[in-house]
Amino acid sequence: MKALRKIAGRLRRKMRPAAVSKAKERASALIAGGDHAQARLAFERYLAEQPGDFDAWIRFGECCIELRDPAQAEACFDTAIATQPQNALGYVHLARMLQADERPLGALFRYRKAFALDPAFPFTPAEADMLRQDILEQNALGQNARNSVADQTSANRTGIVLDVSDLLKYLRVNVGMTGIQRVQMSVISSILKSFPARNIRFGFCGKKAGQIFTVAEGRIFDLIDEVNHPAVSRANLDLRLRAVRADAIPAEFRNGDVFMLLGAFWIFRTYAQTISILRRQGVKVGVYIYDLIPLTHPHYFAIPLRLSYRAQFAKVMKVVDFACTISEFVANDLRVALTNSLQRSIPVAAVPLAQDLPKQTTPVDQTFRDEVPRAFVLCVCTLEVRKNHLLLLDVWSNLYSKYGSDIPSLILVGKWGWKIKPFRNRLQKSKNVDGKIIVLGSLSEARLAHLYRNCLFTIFPSFVEGWGLPVGESLSFGRPCIASNTSAIPEVGGELVRYIDPYDAEAAQVMIEKTLADRDDLAAWAARVQREFKPRSWREVTENLLSRIDDCASSSTMRREPSVIGESVTYDVSTSGVR
Repeated sequence: MKALRKIAGRLRRKMRPAAVSKAKERASALIAGGDHAQARLAFERYLAEQPGDFDAWIRFGECCIELRDPAQAEACFDTAIATQPQNALGYVHLARMLQADERPLGALFRYRKAFALDPAFPFTPAEADMLRQDILEQNALGQNARNSVADQTSANRTGIVLDVSDLLKYLRVNVGMTGIQRVQMSVISSILKSFPARNIRFGFCGKKAGQIFTVAEGRIFDLIDEVNHPAVSRANLDLRLRAVRADAIPAEFRNGDVFMLLGAFWIFRTYAQTISILRRQGVKVGVYIYDLIPLTHPHYFAIPLRLSYRAQFAKVMKVVDFACTISEFVANDLRVALTNSLQRSIPVAAVPLAQDLPKQTTPVDQTFRDEVPRAFVLCVCTLEVRKNHLLLLDVWSNLYSKYGSDIPSLILVGKWGWKIKPFRNRLQKSKNVDGKIIVLGSLSEARLAHLYRNCLFTIFPSFVEGWGLPVGESLSFGRPCIASNTSAIPEVGGELVRYIDPYDAEAAQVMIEKTLADRDDLAAWAARVQREFKPRSWREVTENLLSRIDDCASSSTMRREPSVIGESVTYDVSTSGVR
């Protein structure tokens, strides 16, 4: 809209009524003649004088599509919708453009808007079939919800604001996703696809404590589409982020509503003050905990981060009403920390994460395909000390000494993290084990899916995890996984994963070497994974999360604790049983 206003400003030159009419006729004639470049200029001139012409904005958008300018086309359709928000035609044109531009979430949102405005709209057969299927799925989910006691007592009355401040902050400086951000994006996508009838909004915190904004409908889904787009760029991502903030409005809460911290709670120092302000307004506040590793294993983190985490954990966990965790392992650790260190007892519910990665239909570019080795083992995780990449470097160095260049490559996917200098120095000194270890950094979902589908197997030697997304993702693609036997990882892999002690490099090498040598056994293992693994979907995770939010919010007790801000806390999590 702003871009088009600038166009209007540049062309702000008064035209006589007859000239205005002729400008529109000329633009239409140029389109009919196939001269879309000149038609664009004619429409710009006409719309500078007649910015409220719905039909002209639609034609202008169609012209931009022909010129392969989807960003300008989207702006045109958005402007058309703004001029006639009750006209389904604008939403349908925008939905079709977004669908063609591989932006499925935004497209689905607009198709639903169009259908709600005009169920008799002449959708194409494919669109009508998609909408019918969508209605059937929503009816089925609605029936399940009506059978739920929690839904009868609270969900129909309670509004939920899912805080995505962490996601927005992360995307300001990153394009590729890591674990926590991928979880948030998957939950948001699932809510759009499967739970549009729930009273759920997405919010973010302002600069001042207690200042919360809610994101305009559709903007958060456009943002996720951009992140997942095969041609995602920093510039386009910044445009989406600006749109999210520009169209946001101050959040309004009712007594009994829920504010749920969906991302990293320790990165904003004003969270505890904000939570206290909300609770005085009768809002229940929950937090989704991914792990307590900075408390239980502080040596894996730089001193500033561990101190910041400890301080924010004390402040936030002293004032929240309830917590959800990503695994039973984390739930147990959290209960210990709350009881032993904070002397608190609040509802804590485990909401295990999904065990799959969205299956990409977008073809992977040929350049990337050509760069991938024929035979390789895959490791997906941030390159930091806790993930135990030194074990993999030792194993591949030993295998290379023993077998030479015949060994498969090891592909490491993940951005560089902290306390990883010893690994990085040894890797460089060995020249990546003569090129047998390949570091690719963060990848798009489509490229990552390609690697999962084509690897021999995956390996995940982390010392400690709150969950272990790559283990479940590997199994969901039918690929065997060798993983650590510690913390929450066995919750993810069950009996289909083969486990190693991450502290025993020699035993790990024996298992890896045996797996590489016995391809018949590897094929049988892969066949068993493909036959027996039943992945938990993100829709199931989201349904479980929303149910747990309802349950915990209804069972938690509102208590005033004015002395908690800044209080010093000593942690005792010795019962976690993890090295």
